Amino acid sequence: MRKILLIAIVILTGFTVKAQNLKADTSRIFDEVDKLPEFTGGADAFKTYVNSSLKKAKRKDTTAGLVVVTFVVEKNGALTNPKATMSFNPEADAIAIKVISKSLKWKPGIKDGNIVRTKFSVAVRFGEITDGPPDIKELAN
Repeated sequence: MRKILLIAIVILTGFTVKAQNLKADTSRIFDEVDKLPEFTGGADAFKTYVNSSLKKAKRKDTTAGLVVVTFVVEKNGALTNPKATMSFNPEADAIAIKVISKSLKWKPGIKDGNIVRTKFSVAVRFGEITDGPPDIKELAN
């Protein structure tokens, strides 16, 4: 009888610990949320910030192109892990990542009424894109 009671206690304790671990997981990054993260001031303010920052950047290669930067918007609005997920050239990639990294805090994403860490991507356009595949032009606008 003692063995059965001991086994039951161990099993129940195991389930309790597992349930607590699931609630404590704060590292999850969401790809899909109910409300997307937003730059403080909105999309127009973000566009103004990026364009202003790009004008100040010293760029040797002046050809037009597009870099897509993917990053995580943290619960506190800070941006982490910026990476060029669609590359134009190494110089433009580095500039785009630097511009995104230095932006103001964002309004974080919301999932099921909770603020969550959210993966987000933005396109940074260099110069005027006049030709290329239609999907590239759509990303640039």
